[in-house]
Amino acid sequence: MIIIAVALIVMLALAFANIVNGYTLNLSFIIGFSLYIIIRILYALEHRSRVIGVDALTPTLFLISYVSVVLFVVAVSLFFVVTSLLARVVGMGFAPLLSYLIAFLTSLGVLVVSTLLGFVVVDLAMPRIDKYFLRRDRVSIDELLRRGELVSDEGGVRAFVFTGNRYAGFGFGSLLRGYAFVFTPTGELDLIGRGILAHELGHARSRHTIILTLAFLLMLSDYIVVAYLHGPAFYLSILLAPFFMALPFIIIRVCETHADLAWYRMYGEESVNQLREVLRRFYGVNDPRKAPLNSRLTHPGKRDLVLRFGDALAPHASWEFPLLAALFNAAVVDFYLLLRISSFLPLIGRFLTLILTLFYVGSFVGGLVLVYLFGLVFKPLVRYFLAGSLTEDGLTNASLLLSSIYLAASAASLLLASLWWTAVIAAFVITLVIIRHYVGKLKPSLFTVLSTMVIYLAVNLVLLLIMHVTVPIALHWFESLWYVR
Repeated sequence: MIIIAVALIVMLALAFANIVNGYTLNLSFIIGFSLYIIIRILYALEHRSRVIGVDALTPTLFLISYVSVVLFVVAVSLFFVVTSLLARVVGMGFAPLLSYLIAFLTSLGVLVVSTLLGFVVVDLAMPRIDKYFLRRDRVSIDELLRRGELVSDEGGVRAFVFTGNRYAGFGFGSLLRGYAFVFTPTGELDLIGRGILAHELGHARSRHTIILTLAFLLMLSDYIVVAYLHGPAFYLSILLAPFFMALPFIIIRVCETHADLAWYRMYGEESVNQLREVLRRFYGVNDPRKAPLNSRLTHPGKRDLVLRFGDALAPHASWEFPLLAALFNAAVVDFYLLLRISSFLPLIGRFLTLILTLFYVGSFVGGLVLVYLFGLVFKPLVRYFLAGSLTEDGLTNASLLLSSIYLAASAASLLLASLWWTAVIAAFVITLVIIRHYVGKLKPSLFTVLSTMVIYLAVNLVLLLIMHVTVPIALHWFESLWYVR
């Protein structure tokens, strides 16, 4: 995954510098992503059959049969429908921002609809066609699943326990059905097995598979439109690429935290002991902060906090939400600069890439600083209203989450011009929904969002007034200096 990400960053940098065109970038991404999927499937088959046990091939092949059909439907829509639609949309000659939004939403809409239809088709057809996917022994999935013990069948999610060489598990939830697979050395649910099952049921019942799929489709849509855009709209797709690359990574960590929350709601504080035993069996440690890096990339190192206190915000690192906000802010501000200097392109054409790169880095660093500063300002208010609902780490992350969303809204308002108030309303609704989700109480969530947003808007108003006074003076000073020279 890291190698593929590095390769994509290199290709984006080359496209940004006009060394390769969008079609080359698009083709490189499709080839790289396809190779990554193939390698992951082969690794999963080999690793699970060797480490967990031969029976692990049953749910693994079952999952692959889902993914293969869905990817086929997406591929068909990608190469036939999306290509035709984007070619027509881009040819209409819209303004850069509108051109990008229409192309991006067109691509995303087709991919989302085709993917969801793929899930539905597989859900409906799997009982009849499963034996054609699993040609290994020409038996149905129901017969294969009988090798494991059915331990739960509620809410459209079926849970099975298999005998394996070690403890493991994974959950999968589509639109109409979900599955949770747990492996134990004895084939029975012991203390560790129950903890793993609760976590995987959280994934399956919350349909995290679909959520992660949609997150990756956002990234895929941005890469697709690169091949069809030109001018400022092309640069916008390149500038937003780092944001869309980081978004699925953060969402994965959010999903893992919510699966741990489902674990806590099922077993309470006993889930902490279960987690420690799982970590000891997996990695030889009993503290999630000491787990290997590959585990802490997807599972927050402080995940024990949600299992001890039920606070799903606390486990997240303090850099997660600010990172997304800073990447989005840098992309939008850089694009805004590009639109403003477009009339000077004949004069600065050779230095355009350098100017945009430096400005992007500066906007990214400045965005991080602003998020953390406003987070410090918001922290007392957040603590006052939410002290009884979140832990100290949760209060810190709530403050940073609020400031991150407000910063993203400020960046978006640059492009909305006279419709800037829509960004404010959107930020208010989004923050209220998110804080209400984590806190579980509407009244303190509403007061928290209102008080912090008033402070943020007041600071922005003061800055605008200062700029209104100082900018004309600065311009007059520069003009005087120019004439003197």
